[in-house]
Amino acid sequence: MFPGSGPAISLHWVSSSPLSLLHRVEAQREELTKTGRKVAQYLLANGDQVAFGTVADVAHECGVGVASVHRLALQLGYSGFTEMQDAARSEMSQRLRPASEKIRTPSGGDAVERVLAVETRNIESTLRSLDRSALVAMVKMLVDDKRRVLVASGEASRGVATQFAAEMAALRDGVEILSGNSVAASAQVARSRRGDVIVVVDFHRYDAWLIEAVEQAAAHGMQVWTVSDSRLSPLGMQAHHNFEVAAESASPFDSHVAALVFFSLVVTMAAEALRNAATKRVDAVERAWRDGGLLRES
Repeated sequence: MFPGSGPAISLHWVSSSPLSLLHRVEAQREELTKTGRKVAQYLLANGDQVAFGTVADVAHECGVGVASVHRLALQLGYSGFTEMQDAARSEMSQRLRPASEKIRTPSGGDAVERVLAVETRNIESTLRSLDRSALVAMVKMLVDDKRRVLVASGEASRGVATQFAAEMAALRDGVEILSGNSVAASAQVARSRRGDVIVVVDFHRYDAWLIEAVEQAAAHGMQVWTVSDSRLSPLGMQAHHNFEVAAESASPFDSHVAALVFFSLVVTMAAEALRNAATKRVDAVERAWRDGGLLRES
């Protein structure tokens, strides 16, 4: 936390490199001006903006002049904004590298504390960066029983998608999983009507068939909503909105914790909107399970 800067910021990404942006800011924090601290806080909390935005974008978001951003880059030891941006891209690439590389990197410290820190950061950064108006708009479509809902995912995130689809199906009719077979998926999309909804989740190294299915769904007039670990996900190119969820992990594999929390939020909002009808559905199912002796409490 910077002196006099208010609450601690939530980091979207952290690099272990001694020359990372985080380390450079920490080393210079006592020397930073009030404006420099403001820009530095923004850069640390919005690594993707540094990596893919322009110096003008960063200046605008911080409410400062372009020269202030350049001065901070120089103070942090970069030759200018371009070199700082290249470093940010490299750090982001390191975070997203495949499991086959990550598993070869030794890790130290207590695993429980490491996972706790990573997942807490994932959840907080995901929920705090949500576009709430887009979230409300998506839920409004999901609870419209005139719209059929398809839920699609890549292989790695199939468990997350299956859980979400099952919970939505408990609240309303017309919810189904999009087949992982490209031919079958194409047929499902073709049978949909204009205005139907498709919710798609997948992370970096996206399944090729899924990108094609999203493109077909958009061309077919479906309302496409995507959930991914990058605002530049190819899935989001055809989407009404792409929700970015953090997937940093202490293990070699992407974390799906923030994605599960995001979908839990969506289901919570949908259940509130469908409270009367959903209550009757859930009660009827519970009755059938109880009368059939299908579940045991202990």
